[in-house]
This record gives sequence, C-alpha cells and structure tokens, in this order.
Amino acid sequence: YSLAAGDYTVLVKDQAAFAARYNTSGINIVPGSYTGYLDNGGEEIVLRDALGAEIHDFDFRDSWFVITDGGGYSLNKLDPDTASNVAPDSWDSQSGWRPSSVVNGTPGADDTGYTLQPEDVVISEVMTHTDEPLYGDWIEIWNRTGAPVYIGGWFLSDSENDLRKYEIAAGDPRATILPDSYVVFDSVNDFRNPGDLGCRVEFGLSEHGEDVYLTSGAGGELTGEYSTEQENFGAAENGVTLGMYIKSDASDDFVRLLTVTKEGANNNDPIIGPVVISEIMYNVQDPVADSDAEYIELTNLTGSTVYLYDPNNSTNTWQIKGVNYVLPQGVTLSANETILVTRGDPATFRTIYGIPGSIDIYGPYPGALDNGGEKVTLIQPGAPDPITFEVPEIRIDRVNYDDDAPWPDYPGGPDGEGQSLTRKVLANYGNDIDNWKADTPSPGVFTPDP
Repeated sequence: YSLAAGDYTVLVKDQAAFAARYNTSGINIVPGSYTGYLDNGGEEIVLRDALGAEIHDFDFRDSWFVITDGGGYSLNKLDPDTASNVAPDSWDSQSGWRPSSVVNGTPGADDTGYTLQPEDVVISEVMTHTDEPLYGDWIEIWNRTGAPVYIGGWFLSDSENDLRKYEIAAGDPRATILPDSYVVFDSVNDFRNPGDLGCRVEFGLSEHGEDVYLTSGAGGELTGEYSTEQENFGAAENGVTLGMYIKSDASDDFVRLLTVTKEGANNNDPIIGPVVISEIMYNVQDPVADSDAEYIELTNLTGSTVYLYDPNNSTNTWQIKGVNYVLPQGVTLSANETILVTRGDPATFRTIYGIPGSIDIYGPYPGALDNGGEKVTLIQPGAPDPITFEVPEIRIDRVNYDDDAPWPDYPGGPDGEGQSLTRKVLANYGNDIDNWKADTPSPGVFTPDP
C-alpha cells in the first residue's frame, strides 16, 4: 500500500459502517479494519514504519472541544505546513487542533478552508454575580486579531448539551467585532430576554461558577469552524468579574479581576490573596517518609488578620482542593503569618522538620499530592445563597504544578530529589510557572525571592 504525495488516506474501524455514513467515492481507504477503539476520554496515537521505528507520537484529549467529544465533529490538525503548527509538540496541544468545519468530519479530504486560529476570538470577561438591574449578567467577547471578525449566526451558551441557546443575529451591530476590540452580550437584553428572537433558551450565569461556550454557526446550525470554551470559572463575590489572564508562557487562566473592564479595555490584573499557597513539598526524597513529610504551606500576605472561615457562618471554613482538606473551625492567620497543612500527623511532622511551637500545623489531609502533577486550589466559602443555602466556593489561589519541565525538574529538584516547590513572589499570580522555583525546604518560614 502506498500514499501519493500530498494525498490523504483513511483507516476505519468498520468498512460497512463507514460506507453507510459517507460517500466513499474518491476517498482513499486503507483495506481492512482496525481492532481497537479510540478512547472517548483521550488517547495516545503512535505511527511506526515497517521496521517499528517511531514516525509520529501524540496524545489528544476529550476536554479540548465540546463538539468533538460526542458532538459529531472530528478533530482536525491545524495546517501542519505553517511554521507555527509544524512543531511536533503542537500535536499534543489543543491550540494545534480545531473541530471539523462540518458535522461527521471530512475523511479523506482537506479541511483547512478557515481563517480563524484557536484563541483568535475568546470570551474574555464575565459578570456572574451582580445586583445591576440594567444589564444583569454579561459576557464579553474579544477579537484578538488585527482584522474585523464576523460572528453573526454564532452561538452563546452555558451548557455543552445545548450549545445553541443564544444565537447572535446577523443584523446585530455587535456581529462584526473590530480589530482588537470587544463586544458584550447581557442577560437582561440578550440571552435571558424572551423578546430577543435569538434567545432560543433563556440562561443566566451562576454566581457559583460554570462554563460558557462560544461556537460558530450559520443558518441556525453549528458549523464547527470555531469553538471556544472557558474552563469552569468558579464562584465570584457580588460585583467582581472573572476574566482571561495571560500568563508568562502565553497560556491563560480565568481569574477574579481587580476591577471591571467591560467592553473597551484590556483586563486588569487578578486579585491575589489575601492568603496564598507559598510552598509545596509533593515528592519527598525518602519515599518511606513521604506520608509524614509531605506538606502545603499557606501565607497571609496582608498586614491584617484573615479568618479562614466565614465570620457570619463559622461552620463554613476554607478548604484545599486536590488533597480534600477542610480546615477546622476558628482558624485565623495574623498579619503575614505562615501555617502548614500536612499529609501526616502534625506532631510527627513537627519533629521531622524541627518546627517551633509558634508555627501552627494542621492536618492530616485525607488525600495525597500526586508526584506526577496536581491541581491544588485554596477555596474560601462565600455567603450562602439566601434561597438554596448553597455555599459559593471562591477560588482564592491555585497551583497546577507538574513534575516535568518547564516546571522545576532537574538534579536536586522537587521531584523526589530533596527540594520543595517554592513560590518566588507572594503578590504575583500563583498558577504561573514563572513564579515558582525549586529550593531548600523551609516549612513555616517564607523567604522571598531575592
């Protein structure tokens, strides 16, 4: 079997099922069928030559795009002939892929007739918790390119099960977003307004956190040409927006913003603190002592006392997700105080590291820090909902560390080689590789980066 230059070929699971769905005329199909299945949760795909030498190896994820995860659209590699997409690592990243332009994909044919790249048009800021009667919740969309972008016929939604809840009208002046500009859609006038013909299913944004989707469409249907999804953005206090924050490695997080920058200005910096994760010992050098010597350090970066519980509902306390630890009632941090939360018995930990009695130690936490990488999140309880009594979980700080580069990983590093993962600057954003280093463990004593 041979493949002509610039040609495509297709390997299929079931020849008869494939022929029943597609017009196979002109499609170059490899004879026979494969016996395995592509994992719906993500998969590693390896291509080898006849002698077993590896030609290509990459992983895809089901979390990249909602419409390719059971929505009927295929994953398409962005044009591999362009410089930005030719790097082998681009196959392992969402930014190197996009959904097919049509449902069921385009097997055996080119599907690169598109102009927008991933992250060209994004949901840049949302208001989810507000008493504002004029606009209510709102969603801001940012055209990051240097040319106008037309989004008439596109859809906004808060549900992956129905991406077409709100259709942006072709005649809406906001349908054309000028270069490096923003447009805003709100709940009162748009996506929760039954008088708006584009409002197919009314929806609002939950102050407890959820997802928001922007998906390309035309003629009332999804087209698959463009799809952007923000991760679950978490809870927010009344009047605080959440928005895109671009980190040192050019990736982005959705964070609580210092000020509202609705339509017309770049997002402000994230809110930092008042308490942050300042040190993580996730892989102790001696695996036998791992359960006793593993810890997370928290530091109050303010000059005031911080209550690690809701003063109006004292049973609602702060917690650390990732290790599933709920702090006990009544814990406070005085100005600039540092405390420790341990995997093992606090008394044993105090002896191992020689921690003085002036430093508070809490634990043990029921989980364990994953040596291969973990999402550690510090959660503050918000005021309970007056109707449902649900307690908002406000994400105060987070660190999605990894044991591979560019996270510190070298001889003497934090991955089982004696050092801990240490924050460089307390007041800088926590979930940024650039703000962490490998250093000598110093539980209970934060030493700022020189």
